[in-house]
Amino acid sequence: MANIIDTSRKAAKRFTSDESGATAIEYSLIVALIFLGILSALNAFSASNSAVYEKISSSLDTAAK
Repeated sequence: MANIIDTSRKAAKRFTSDESGATAIEYSLIVALIFLGILSALNAFSASNSAVYEKISSSLDTAAK
């Protein structure tokens, strides 16, 4: 019985001291924050970009006639 308890304690200690996955999680959080920043910037500028593309489209239509 003591052997099982010792083995369980050692396994729990190894599990809690292992930080190999922490770096991957940190990098994925950084990438997610950058992605959210890009999405919010695109959303903020979408209205002005739409107006520019409509102006270009109407100018091209006028020039094509």
